[in-house]
Amino acid sequence: MHVKRYPMLFKAVLPGTLAIACGDMLCQRLEGKIEICLERTTRMAITGALIVTPSAYYLGSKIERIIPKANTTFTTIAKAGLNATCSVFFIIGSFCGNNLLQGRGFEVLRAQLSERLLPTAASGVAYWTGANLLLFSGVVPQSVAATAAFSVLWNVRMSSALNMKTPASETALAKEERNRRVSAMRLAVGGLQKESGGGSGSSISSSTNRRRGGGKACESQNTELLQ
Repeated sequence: MHVKRYPMLFKAVLPGTLAIACGDMLCQRLEGKIEICLERTTRMAITGALIVTPSAYYLGSKIERIIPKANTTFTTIAKAGLNATCSVFFIIGSFCGNNLLQGRGFEVLRAQLSERLLPTAASGVAYWTGANLLLFSGVVPQSVAATAAFSVLWNVRMSSALNMKTPASETALAKEERNRRVSAMRLAVGGLQKESGGGSGSSISSSTNRRRGGGKACESQNTELLQ
């Protein structure tokens, strides 16, 4: 009942997000990490839940409507190719979401995409073309579980691409951190200057008031002497 009412949630978002999280954990194990970085896995899962899986479900539904449902070699290859080509957009979305959740700027994203987008997109198109051919041809039964299993394997590669350290991206990240520290120092210095300026202004005004008060007292004394 709930699956029919919310097909995107139960057929794409939930299983896809779980597959992405599992793929990242498997990637971390293959990298030799003893303890899983849950923050990294959470970033992957959030990006998958908000960007990748809804987009994949939407575009997959559009492709099903565009291409006839006739079970022919042409339709199978066409559907597999179009679905695999769409993976490029999901890869870009993954890079954008992962950097956004870490508070990184555009320069870091641009450095990562310039280094990693082409090889990641090429492997993604090749992988998903093969996976979709197996699914659409019926060699592997087309189901949510089968798609999720392929997604787990792919996200091992995707997690590695998102989290690898390369010279260009590390240089951009160091530059961004340096700029943040400089901006923070400027804000701190500006705040101190405002505080010191306000304090000197209040002391000047108080001394001026004292002088005015003293002047009025002298005037009153002079008036008494004249009288």
